[in-house]
Amino acid sequence: MALPELLGTKNPKDFFNVPVRIRYQDGLYHATIEGPQEDFQSMLKRRKQPCNPEAVRHGLEGDGYVFANLGLSIALTLNIDGRNFAVVARQERADLGDTVGKLISGYIDARKIFNPLQAVDEELAEEFLPYSEHQGEARLLSGMRRLSPLPKPFEGVEGVTYDESFAYQLVGSRLRVSPDLADGEVVIAGKEQTEGSPRLYFQISSNSAQLVYNFHADIPRLPSADITLANAERSYLVNDMALLGHSEDKFDPKTGTLAVRSHEYGLLLVALTGERLTDRVYTFERGKLDPYDRELELSEAFAPKENGIAARQSISLTDYLNKMNPSMAPRYQR
Repeated sequence: MALPELLGTKNPKDFFNVPVRIRYQDGLYHATIEGPQEDFQSMLKRRKQPCNPEAVRHGLEGDGYVFANLGLSIALTLNIDGRNFAVVARQERADLGDTVGKLISGYIDARKIFNPLQAVDEELAEEFLPYSEHQGEARLLSGMRRLSPLPKPFEGVEGVTYDESFAYQLVGSRLRVSPDLADGEVVIAGKEQTEGSPRLYFQISSNSAQLVYNFHADIPRLPSADITLANAERSYLVNDMALLGHSEDKFDPKTGTLAVRSHEYGLLLVALTGERLTDRVYTFERGKLDPYDRELELSEAFAPKENGIAARQSISLTDYLNKMNPSMAPRYQR
């Protein structure tokens, strides 16, 4: 059984944004709150304000540049049969008018600006949804970070249960799959951010700053039920497990609410060579990797940047391979 189409609803009025001023000083990027809290629609208006790379560069090196919002992304990796993969979410970006493969990402609510890891936990719990079929329901594998359970936002949704016996562990990763991030650690309101080694990039098309965290999902291993294998273990990702589960918030103008909808084939796995993406792209369904043979457009998180400034809104995987991994590019031509 797949995930239910509708997983819940949200009220946009429950979200508050604060613009942030970011400046570079002594090898650190300092982010401070600029102005009062504002609602979701006000944030979207700020994100549409003109923004150019030179103004951002001068601001960062001077008294600071004020961005419409501070968002977060998770450069999430996992290992299957000894190979590392980057988790890429396919998403239609209504505000930017495109459909891309991007890092798991979202906005940071003003009330979490001083503890963005709380927003990381919530975003992963909503957007990374490994599941299997169990007694006619989709059974989700939940996660943990530092031995603390991640939220279970879809608990109680009809057709959804959580596996109470196992959980994946979220651990810091040295794999930085998003290239050319700003070279400097991040300080938010005087507190240096360390766990997940976050770095920034600055998105010109949306006048925003994005924190990128680096985490690895350590999938549990289970004792084998096959007595011929003695004490061998096997990955939890067996039989009917799927790594497709992803949710998107879509605004319903009739009700004024956000519908949280599951996205069929919403997650892709891209094989890595070191920290770089390759041309080997897969879905993961029924416990196995299946090649994904469509052209893939990637978000600005994967595009080349200058001093962390992302002037491009997106980049095709073909162009990425030409720029980052030229020897592999011909294999991807379709």
